[in-house]
Amino acid sequence: MPSNEHPAAMPTPDCPCCGRRNFRHWMSVPDLFFGGASNHDLLRCPACSHGWLGNPPKPEESSRYYDLRFHSAVARAGETSPSRWRFHLRVISEYKAGGPVLDVGCSSGAFLGYLRGRPWKLHGIEASQMAAERARARTGAEVFLGDVLEANLPLDKFDVITCMDVLEHLYEPRDVLQNIRKWLKPGGIFYVFVPNITSWETRIFRSHWYGLYLPRHVHHFSTKSLAEFATSVG
Repeated sequence: MPSNEHPAAMPTPDCPCCGRRNFRHWMSVPDLFFGGASNHDLLRCPACSHGWLGNPPKPEESSRYYDLRFHSAVARAGETSPSRWRFHLRVISEYKAGGPVLDVGCSSGAFLGYLRGRPWKLHGIEASQMAAERARARTGAEVFLGDVLEANLPLDKFDVITCMDVLEHLYEPRDVLQNIRKWLKPGGIFYVFVPNITSWETRIFRSHWYGLYLPRHVHHFSTKSLAEFATSVG
């Protein structure tokens, strides 16, 4: 998981997607997964439907939410989900059949491991040293250890960049997308997978929807806001 947790990255009072100021408080949500006692405030923009965490953890505090339990849960989910990776690869293969691929937030390398032995040159970005070392060992991939915004990768390098269940964790999604655009070859594809804040699950389960995952999910994308972010970086 790339950290991307800088003081300057804290969400602003304006909508971080479209910049409008007519946002509203949407709901207060506890940490349902690891038993946090405090509530976290979700803000939402009625113009673009984007949601964001109004009181995110300070950068120096955020590591407590990404402890061994978190990384173990992510690793277990990846290692026991071959059908999940099969689905993602099937979609990607409609556009690209091979070449250099970069998995942003590759964790312990579950998806890269699924690609191993196929016509792909494997690369990843991962903030956790333990997870990055495991990804290298199990896949042979080149894995940058550190913040995605600090990754000094070649321009026009990758045929495919993937970012699955990661973008919602990052404080500066627009800056991340700008980097991704630079790293993609002309004609390359960016494959992003995030929870949808306008989904039927959100409407039914509200504060108990798993996709909120507060306070780890800082941004909550709708199809409209994700498209606006992408369009804003070209």
